[in-house]
Amino acid sequence: MLNRMQNRVNAVYKIAILTVLSALAPSLSYAQATPTPTPAPLSSYNWAITPPSGTSSLAASPPQLAVVAKFMNALHGSTDETVCAFKFVPLRPSTGSLTLMANTGDPGGCTSQIDIIDRTSAGFEWRELNGTRDGSDDVNDGLQDLLGNGTLELVVDTQLTDYQGTAHCLAAWPVVYAWTGSNYTNVSSQSQYHAFYQQQLSLLEQERQTSPDDDCLKAEIAKTQRLLGTDPNAGLTDAIAWAASSDPHVREFASTILADIGGAQAQSYLGRLAQDSNPTVAANALDDITRGPYQPDTVEQQTIDNPG
Repeated sequence: MLNRMQNRVNAVYKIAILTVLSALAPSLSYAQATPTPTPAPLSSYNWAITPPSGTSSLAASPPQLAVVAKFMNALHGSTDETVCAFKFVPLRPSTGSLTLMANTGDPGGCTSQIDIIDRTSAGFEWRELNGTRDGSDDVNDGLQDLLGNGTLELVVDTQLTDYQGTAHCLAAWPVVYAWTGSNYTNVSSQSQYHAFYQQQLSLLEQERQTSPDDDCLKAEIAKTQRLLGTDPNAGLTDAIAWAASSDPHVREFASTILADIGGAQAQSYLGRLAQDSNPTVAANALDDITRGPYQPDTVEQQTIDNPG
């Protein structure tokens, strides 16, 4: 069980920051640039979405990396926080101010942590979200205006199945986060985002034409179909076939898919896997029964010890 928990932790560091980093361009800033610090703190800048006439917004003219790094170090109560990338975006336009999105980590390298800092009339608000790394650098992921209304949403890949290293692929799906009045929350199931998932489904189906036997593509297509409500049991036939595989890694893959599908039939096959002859498969299936399917991470509000 401890190994499985470690695997899941590793998964968070394996596959959404690279996708977010791609969306952060062109104002992507890397720590190795070592710019000359400026004495003016970031809190003294004008964060307005629409700045006064004749001045540039932080979105168009971002500050030097050192300014953002000093600000982020103050938030984290640290002196060695690494800012790998940042961007100012209209993620919460009701405040009238831009939101700072940053990817930070320790000196050893950046993690999958996304820092979200809003400037409101009451002061700064700081939230954090963990995602999963995605080496595909998919331009469809990251920060997007999915509804075409000038307000950006954050799209973060979330794992669907266990991380098994090179033994088997890991299936994931894009989760949409948006401001809903009190926090940034998972809005993936809301009908206004169906067009986005229909587009994702089309892209996956096109990809499957060249890789028809890819287990993860099949699982991701079925997950999207279930999310859209077109077929609540989409993927069940494949999952049952995987559960009968002679390869324990495939049976473990089947376990997490069955847990995500849910329903009496899926639970029945999941119960059989909980009694599998392979102890790892059995333990993981029992965990899937107890824990249920993977859930997207929540955006957690952090305490700012030094608001200034």
